[in-house]
Amino acid sequence: MMPADSTVTRETVSTWIDQWQASGKAETLEEWVRRHIKEMRLPESMVNTVGHETLDDWTPFADMVVADLESYPNATTSAAS
Repeated sequence: MMPADSTVTRETVSTWIDQWQASGKAETLEEWVRRHIKEMRLPESMVNTVGHETLDDWTPFADMVVADLESYPNATTSAAS
């Protein structure tokens, strides 16, 4: 699929991050996001990332979202200690 074809929007991911922040952080943010994506059971899991400089031509959807987490102002990457 193409990145724009996904039903997961930046708003969706931002909501997941907010939920993670309020969750007590038993999982890392990456684990949290990957679990939510897996639970969606998306029909296509590979994304065309030919134009991206640091990714292969085809990237698993969850990897693409996780790689973009740093662009969210509400994102941090650590789990609870």
